[in-house]
Amino acid sequence: KIQIIKEELQIILLTLTRVVSAYGIVYTITEYGFDITMCEGPSMMPTIQPKGEIILLEKFTHRLKGLDGGDVLASERRLKHLSLQREWMSQQKKKKKKKQRGEEEH
Repeated sequence: KIQIIKEELQIILLTLTRVVSAYGIVYTITEYGFDITMCEGPSMMPTIQPKGEIILLEKFTHRLKGLDGGDVLASERRLKHLSLQREWMSQQKKKKKKKQRGEEEH
């Protein structure tokens, strides 16, 4: 009976170790390697469109070489990010419905 409990505890510990390791790997990759974000606002025009263009961020080159002229910088507004994303998606749905209604009338 004690042997069974030991084996179950080992399985639980192994699973917990794997989950924590996976979280650590994902955190490290998104914090120091790559991340995906959505561009909002006209500040990056004409290079990046303000309509919610999805961007892959590479985060390690500047740590090795520093920043140069022409580099694109990204900043996050962590508190507003989700609300802005929801607002943008809502606007896109409204535009799509409006466009569909306009096509149905013609």
